[in-house]
Amino acid sequence: MKRFLSLFTVLIFSGMLAFAQTRTISGTVRDAQGNPVPFASVTETGTNNTVTSDANGTFLIKVGPAATTLTFSGIGYETATVSAAGEVVTVSLNRNTQELAAVVVTSLGQVRQKASLGYATASVKSKELVQATPVN
Repeated sequence: MKRFLSLFTVLIFSGMLAFAQTRTISGTVRDAQGNPVPFASVTETGTNNTVTSDANGTFLIKVGPAATTLTFSGIGYETATVSAAGEVVTVSLNRNTQELAAVVVTSLGQVRQKASLGYATASVKSKELVQATPVN
């Protein structure tokens, strides 16, 4: 009887471990031209499980054992939802042509609209930020 109980206990715990397993999905987030999308958000749909792609657009996320869908989003790109049945996913995001709202941050850390300020301000456009080259 003791042997039966110990065997039964082992079977129960091994069944629990089988249901608790996760799988890993890796992949790359690219734009329509094939360039990597750095720091895009990758979210398992319906959960709070979110990771961020690296500077090369690659990501690694652990999801549940069932087939799942992943939602990809990035600043300046449209959101895409993809079924993740395999272990490797490559996603292409389309550009979003909407411009982000322009705000001015003062030296006191207060956010104001440019028109409401009574003094001169310097502005940096989004095109200038994109054209900046990284310094090594």
